[in-house]
Amino acid sequence: MDWNRKPSGGSARWERTLWKKLEVGDVVLLREDDQIPADIVVLSTSDADGVCFVETKNLDGETNLKPRRSLRATSSIVSEEDIEHAQFFLDSEPPHANLYVYNGVLHFNDPEGAERVEPVTINELLLRGCSLRNTTWVVGLVVFTGADTKIMLNGGDTPSKRSKIEKETNFNVVMNFLILAVMCITTGAVNGFFDAKSGTSARFFEAGSQPSTITAVNGLITFAWVAYWLVLLFLFVDISPVRP
Repeated sequence: MDWNRKPSGGSARWERTLWKKLEVGDVVLLREDDQIPADIVVLSTSDADGVCFVETKNLDGETNLKPRRSLRATSSIVSEEDIEHAQFFLDSEPPHANLYVYNGVLHFNDPEGAERVEPVTINELLLRGCSLRNTTWVVGLVVFTGADTKIMLNGGDTPSKRSKIEKETNFNVVMNFLILAVMCITTGAVNGFFDAKSGTSARFFEAGSQPSTITAVNGLITFAWVAYWLVLLFLFVDISPVRP
C-alpha cells in the first residue's frame, strides 16, 4: 500500500465486464451471491474482520460454507480511490490442479517506507466456480484466469468406472471371437482344399455328399456350418479362465 496518500486523478470507476475479458492483475468487485469468475486473492471485504464466505459445491460437492480472509495489508481498501492509492505486487506460484494448496507473497511498504511481505495461502484465495455467500462485497486481485484456474485444471477426461471383472469379461469375449474366427476359417479352407483334390476315394464313397459342385461354395458352406455350432458352444459353455 502507498501510505503517503499521493494525489490521484479520481477517475477510477467499477466497470461491468465479461469473464473472458478478465486478465491477471485486474482488481474486481464481487457482490453477494456472485459466482467467482477467476481465481482471486481477497484484498478486502465488507466484514470488519476481513472475513467472507464461499460455497464450493461446484468444486468438491460440499454445501457447507467455507470462510476466507482478506490480506491484512490491503484490508483498508473500501473504495475506488483506495485502489488508486494502492501500490503492491504479488509474487505467485505457477498454476496447478491442487484445490487445497496455494502459496504466494504480497510485497508492500509500511508507513515508514520499509518494504514488507505478507504470505498468501489458500485461505485468502477464492476459486473460480465458487459462489460468494453471506458477504455484501469483496474486492479481489485476479491471479489465474481461463485454463489456468484450478477448476479448469481439474476438468480432464472422466475416468473409467468399469469394474475389473467387466474388463476381464470383455477381453474373454474378444479372445473367444478370435478363436471362433480362426477355427471357422481353418475348417472352411481345409474342406475346400480336400474337395478340390481329384482321384480320391471320396469320389466313390462320398458321391453326392457335397452341397455343390463348386469348391469355393462348399468351403463357404462348411465355414458357416462350423460357425453356427461353435457359436452355440460358446453361448452355452463357459470357457473363461478360472482364477482362484
